Amino acid sequence: MSKNFYRILVESFLLSLGFILLGYVWNSEDPLFLFIEGKITPYVFVIAILTLYYGLISGFVSILVFGVSIYFMYEKFPYDTFFWYTLLMFVFSEFHYMWKRKLDRTEEENRYLKNKIENLGRNYFMLKISHDQIERNYVLKPLSIRSVLKEIRKMILEKDRDLYKNFLMLIARFTNIDSCSLYVKKDGNFVEVSKVGKGAKWNKKDPLLQKALEDKTSVYLSVAAQEKEYSSEYLAVLPVTDIYGDVKGVLLINDIPFLSLNKDNLLSISVFLTYLFDEISIEKEVGQFIERYPEIDSYFIKELEKLIELNRKFSIESSIIVFSQQKTRYIEAVFVQIEKSLRGLDLSTRCSYGEKEKLVVLLPFTNEVSSIDFIERINQRLKDTFGEDIGIESRMLTVEESIEIVLEKIRNI
Repeated sequence: MSKNFYRILVESFLLSLGFILLGYVWNSEDPLFLFIEGKITPYVFVIAILTLYYGLISGFVSILVFGVSIYFMYEKFPYDTFFWYTLLMFVFSEFHYMWKRKLDRTEEENRYLKNKIENLGRNYFMLKISHDQIERNYVLKPLSIRSVLKEIRKMILEKDRDLYKNFLMLIARFTNIDSCSLYVKKDGNFVEVSKVGKGAKWNKKDPLLQKALEDKTSVYLSVAAQEKEYSSEYLAVLPVTDIYGDVKGVLLINDIPFLSLNKDNLLSISVFLTYLFDEISIEKEVGQFIERYPEIDSYFIKELEKLIELNRKFSIESSIIVFSQQKTRYIEAVFVQIEKSLRGLDLSTRCSYGEKEKLVVLLPFTNEVSSIDFIERINQRLKDTFGEDIGIESRMLTVEESIEIVLEKIRNI
């Protein structure tokens, strides 16, 4: 039992008992006001408030205090009144259950949408710097953002024992860092897992580190600002947070060339750090399925696992559409046309099985009727674009089964 459960029991008992004591002070002969004119007594409101706010357990405590009080304070036990109040308690608890379930469902939907928005923002930034900065310096830098992300993912999938060390060496090559340390939160404390050069010691009193942990955003100092106003031993501090805002890791940089200490470079490092921790999180959550179904994108498997969990907990409907076709010279153009029709919330992945190419589309918060409309709209668009029946097959799946069954069905279609 949690502390919150005991708190609810104690509060319900004290509030119920307090009302009865107040009634006893007001009228010792009828402390529960059972003989007042009319059929509704004030104690009904106590039961209603406690049950609607806390739920069935609180209602039971309130009705129990009510029954015991009547037994000791009145000569005749009013069975009719006690029965009706108990019945009302069950009705109020049902309202509480339905309302709480609706709130939990809305909260989970908002959390899912927030996560999607963050991913879209991160992808947008990677696209921006890929075009603005990386392409501009392509000749000077031997690595591109895509190759760095690919290398990070490869290290995680291969369960590299020196993951953090190799990660720091990789981003040091890309961003010209001479000295830094990566700290990861373990059991409430930040532990150094790797460093480049001399590294940077953890100083929780450092103003730059305190500001980064407080704002949960990357902060850095220009050389001029460091000389005049601050006495930080770091040049930049980059925290990494999850979707709940908890800081999971911190990169402390204390030596980097002057020309490399700029906002774009630090934002690139933040993207790499976030990608690293996201991939580690995905590996922990759905690693076994990534190994068994390597042809399906890991992000797709993770999103699928989330939607299956939402369906199991709150009956939130989502759909999966699998488009498949034999390998032809039109297949790339067909899949591009389908991907152009997707919403920002939708997710797609391509996979290949033998001579068959598949495009798997995940439609969050979409029921069966809307999915059928989506398939008809896609078929009409393909017909308008290519002017003939191109023979693409479509199959709809739901998220009502386990992730293993769904992935197996995708493979066997």
